[in-house]
Amino acid sequence: MVFALLGAAYVGTMPAFLSIGVMMAKKKRVVRAWSKEDVKTLRALAKAKLSGPKVAKKLRRTPGAVAQKAMALGVRFRSINRKRR
Repeated sequence: MVFALLGAAYVGTMPAFLSIGVMMAKKKRVVRAWSKEDVKTLRALAKAKLSGPKVAKKLRRTPGAVAQKAMALGVRFRSINRKRR
């Protein structure tokens, strides 16, 4: 089989990206409102000195969403002490 691919001839089987139905649909973004229980859990986990990403996993939210909510509530997560060079 010969296919014209951007002006150049291509001999062989059809590339996967040219076949019909191969392109996947974009994931739709789902915005969940923060419940009072979620906020309580966020505050408790921050008080227990968990890191932001770990809190995000427990709440099943993105780290960015947790960081934004924590900033709005005035909640701080533990800081990681790193060795200075």
